[in-house]
Order: sequence, then C-alpha cells, then structure tokens
Amino acid sequence: MRWPVVACGLMVAAASHGVPSATRLQFTDVTAASGIGFRHEASKTPVKFLPETMGGGVALFDFDGDGQLDLFFTNGAAITVDAAAPPDKRDARFWNRLYRNLGEWRFEDVTARAGLAGTRYDVGAAAADYDNDGDTDLLVTGVGGLALFLYDGSCFFEDVS
Repeated sequence: MRWPVVACGLMVAAASHGVPSATRLQFTDVTAASGIGFRHEASKTPVKFLPETMGGGVALFDFDGDGQLDLFFTNGAAITVDAAAPPDKRDARFWNRLYRNLGEWRFEDVTARAGLAGTRYDVGAAAADYDNDGDTDLLVTGVGGLALFLYDGSCFFEDVS
C-alpha cells in the first residue's frame, strides 16, 4: 500500500507499508506535471528593504467546494530604492497565485479569473468563511495593509477591504 504526501507543493513522497521508516521514503519531483509554476519574486534592491528578506505566505483551502485543497501563494512586487514609491505588481511574475486542484497532483492557475493577482507586496494569507455564507473567503496581508476577498461561489473573489 502507498500513501502520497505533498511537501512544499512540488515534491511527492511515497511510503510503503511495512518497510522501516528509515528506508521507506522516496521523493519524486513532480513540478512540471503538477502545473504549479509559482516562483516567489522578492524584487531585490541595493538598499535591502525588510520585505525583500521575507518569503511569501501560503493558504491551502477548498475554494471551489470540490473536496480538494487548492493552493494560494502570496508574492512580492517590483520596488525601487525610493521608499515613497508604491510597490508595482503589474508584471505577471509578481502576481499572487491561486491554483485549483484538478486531482491526481495536477493544478490549474486560476489567478486572473479569480481576481487575486494583488496590488501590494504581499506576505501572508488566511482562509476562512468570513461572511458565513458557506464559501471560503481569503484575507491577504502585505506591506501597507491587508485585503479581504469574499468568494462569490463562481471562481471570483471580490475585494471588499
């Protein structure tokens, strides 16, 4: 019997029943096959602002109600040495990412149609049913504030911050 386990969303470990724990794990890189193309972008500057040193947050939740955990990653933004200039997230490489779980370790990027690309240098996320309507909503924290996204039940999150 084999049990799949996800580690970091990109590696799969399979353990065989009855084999000693020191020898039973085998990791396989499933990055390409998974459809998860996320890469955290820190937008490093020579000034080394504090947000540049921080990684992104991750939330695992079933946004579409299909019984499978979907993945949400927060991401940085383009920043300059001018601390007064706002972070710029227009380039798609800086977007936050929502991946819908298709099953069997495959995911689809639904960020654009879900309205979750973001507008700030984001660092954290939490998922819960904020408005008690049965749908999981999303709170995203970042440099300069936070954003509350209510899920409408049809693959779109509305920013109601």
